[in-house]
Amino acid sequence: MSSGNIVVLSNEGTRKWLKNLEPESYCGTQRPRVLVLLSTYNGEKYLPELLNSVFAQEGVDVRVLARDDGSCDSTTDLLRQYRVDGLPIDYYVGQNVGPVSSFNDLISHEGCDGFDFYAFCDQDDVWLPDKLRRAIVLLKECGTTDIPCLYCSNLDVVDAELAHLRYMHSPRFKPAHESLVVHNCAGGCTEVFNAKARELYVQGKDSAIEMHDYWMALVCAYMGVLVYDPESRILYRQHTSNVVGSRKNGITKAVSHLVAGNRRIRSSMLRDFLAVYESGLTVGDVRVLRAIPDAEESLLLRMRLLLSPKYVGHEVRVTVGFKLRVLLNRIY
Repeated sequence: MSSGNIVVLSNEGTRKWLKNLEPESYCGTQRPRVLVLLSTYNGEKYLPELLNSVFAQEGVDVRVLARDDGSCDSTTDLLRQYRVDGLPIDYYVGQNVGPVSSFNDLISHEGCDGFDFYAFCDQDDVWLPDKLRRAIVLLKECGTTDIPCLYCSNLDVVDAELAHLRYMHSPRFKPAHESLVVHNCAGGCTEVFNAKARELYVQGKDSAIEMHDYWMALVCAYMGVLVYDPESRILYRQHTSNVVGSRKNGITKAVSHLVAGNRRIRSSMLRDFLAVYESGLTVGDVRVLRAIPDAEESLLLRMRLLLSPKYVGHEVRVTVGFKLRVLLNRIY
């Protein structure tokens, strides 16, 4: 039994690898086959821009599997038209169940079998042409084998017209196992993962999953490899209809979490994660994952969690908010 690994790449190293390697080196002479998992909901405004950028990916054979989550606009008409036009896309329509359940349905769909890699996809972003190629090359260079492997990256946060606003993470951001249970570092729209990661994810898909990208990050960071790329290859569009986005007002968000009902979503997710995967984890990793659920039951453990320099978020505001919730025993 071995602990999972989190690899934080440097720009200098990635430039060297990308110069000398092609994605075909991972899958032999054939171009890697990548299935893009897209959940849509009333996405007519930005969906064509997103799909055009997905189908323009270089160095890979890409196919889209979309699930519509009960749209009442022209989203399904757009999906149908891309299929009629001969683009490699399949789609089906379901009831409105929200993003987590929608992506869980997608990732376990029979149409997912037989691909080399998979990628989660949001309906309103724009992918740069080398997004998938870069992810696959860097996964390969980090020594991926028959274990769950995940690539994720920074995000170039843009406005509705694709003008740059900021980057999600600072250049100094370095995710670690302890920080991952405080705050998810892996945006789903950046995630690219192998078949083993998909297999293990599906084993726990009926758990209390906070978000699909978070669950995938935990699976790979603790039982395989999570590769974090500080460079973004996606334009992460922010607009009034985002389900989850990059919100500027961190103080307002932190206060709302403190005064809201005590939902215990994070604790429930970590408990369920251990229930599904504990036999494949090291003693040290189990201790890290239990820290938050156990702290709810013990003042002493809350004090240890509060004072620990390891349990921190990706920004100061996230760390402060987390420590306040620990102090008040309102860990969400």
